[in-house]
Amino acid sequence: MILKPIHLLLSVLLLFSCKQPTNIEKQPKWALGTTTAKLHSSHEDTISIDSDVFIIGNRFKIATDSISYVGVRFKPYIRFSDFEVQIERNHTKAPIKFSSNPTARMFKTRIREGYQDGVNFGGHYCFIEWGCGSPCHESAIVDINTGIVYDGPSTAYGYDFKKGSRMIVGSPPGSDGFYLAGTSEVPSIYIWNESKKKFEERSPLYR
Repeated sequence: MILKPIHLLLSVLLLFSCKQPTNIEKQPKWALGTTTAKLHSSHEDTISIDSDVFIIGNRFKIATDSISYVGVRFKPYIRFSDFEVQIERNHTKAPIKFSSNPTARMFKTRIREGYQDGVNFGGHYCFIEWGCGSPCHESAIVDINTGIVYDGPSTAYGYDFKKGSRMIVGSPPGSDGFYLAGTSEVPSIYIWNESKKKFEERSPLYR
C-alpha cells in the first residue's frame, strides 16, 4: 500500500522525535552528496539523518513547519541487471524514419543530433532526451536496425539508463542516492517491452 501524505508526515515526525539533532558539517562523507548539500543553508540544519532518511529544517522550532525537506534513499526492488539484453555490435545505423512517429517529425533536429550517439539503450536502440521546460524532460528511442522512432517516457529531471538494459529510471536520485519526498524529484521506473514496442511504468517500491 502506498503511503498517503498524512502517513508520510507522521513518519517524519516520529523520526524527528526519536533522533537527536545533528549538524550537517558533522556528518560522514556519504551524507554530503548532491541532494543534501544543495539544500543546506546557514538558516537550516540537518535535524536527523541515517542511511535511509534525512530531514532538513530548523531544529530550534518544535512544529511541523520546522521541517523543510525530507530526503529518502532510493531503493527499488528491481534493477538494471534484471532486464539485461545483449548489445548488438552492428555499427551500421539505419536512416531515421521521421514519418514513423509524430514526435520524430516535431523534434527532427534534436533526434537527428542525438542519433549520432548510436546504441546506448536496450541493446539496439538510441535513447534521446531533451528539455521541455522546468522541470520537464521528454524522450524518444530510435531502433538502430530499422530507423523507426518510438516515444519515450516524460519525466521532471532527466533519465538514467544503460546500453545493455531495457530499464530506465526517470528523475533519478542524486549521486548520494537520495531524492526529495513529496516533490517532482521522486524517481520513476520504465521498462521497454520489446514485443509491444512501448515503455511500461513500474513502481520502484511495490510489485
